[in-house]
Amino acid sequence: MSSPNEWWANVIRSTFLQIAQKPIVWPEKLIPELLHRFTSHEGYELYSDVLPFFQRLQKLRRDDRQEIRNDVELPRLQVGIITNSDDRVPTVLSSLGLRVSSRRLGSTDRQWTQDDHDIDIHWIVMSYDAGYAKPDTRIFEAAKKLKLLPYQDCLYLHVGDDVNQDYCGAMDAGWQSILLDRECKSNGLNLRLDRIQSLESLDQKILEMCSV
Repeated sequence: MSSPNEWWANVIRSTFLQIAQKPIVWPEKLIPELLHRFTSHEGYELYSDVLPFFQRLQKLRRDDRQEIRNDVELPRLQVGIITNSDDRVPTVLSSLGLRVSSRRLGSTDRQWTQDDHDIDIHWIVMSYDAGYAKPDTRIFEAAKKLKLLPYQDCLYLHVGDDVNQDYCGAMDAGWQSILLDRECKSNGLNLRLDRIQSLESLDQKILEMCSV
């Protein structure tokens, strides 16, 4: 199995070869510089509602700790990433200003620490590690194994922007699901979807779900 960098290097070469009109002399730094760009904030930009959303989640966690401090030590509201991607994801998210745990499939870092109260992303499940991708229900089952909460009656909620891979995949796995439809692309679909257009209302939806 090739590494992610080797795989992407082959993609870059094949892309240029498809459009080249003559044999290519590869600039020595081309591929390393492209790989670096798309393994950092240089190649991406967060939507304006992302960091404020995580700031509101931190407030929810602080309020929750004050309310139930004598009963539980673990942060009851935890956030993970399930992505059809490779091991660049944690580095990219960190470079964009999010606080990301090192927990991923295959890692030995499974114990809760006091720092987890201040983490934005508590775990990441990547298709590169799992061996299968959304909408395969097995990647959602793998995510459950990384959760830190000891409770059996957890609410599992998945938020994503693809109807098939995210919304339907999570529903098939028995999760609650919300479609993040920023551009209203699902308007023409004959489906009843729980959807939002931005993250501005997501924390309120989470509270409503938890209170049912």
